[in-house]
Amino acid sequence: MSNLTYDQQNQMLNTRKINREVGHYFAEKQGDSDKFKAQVELDQRARQRPSYCGGGR
Repeated sequence: MSNLTYDQQNQMLNTRKINREVGHYFAEKQGDSDKFKAQVELDQRARQRPSYCGGGR
């Protein structure tokens, strides 16, 4: 990612966030509760990692 400019890095991160939110929305609306729960669980596990938000807890 070091070869990307600051704007390109931000665009890529924002795209990832949007894709994750859209995936959650469609899984919830389509009634696929197992997939929705799996996505939420994955997101919660990612937030528990020490590197999330730039540092340990």
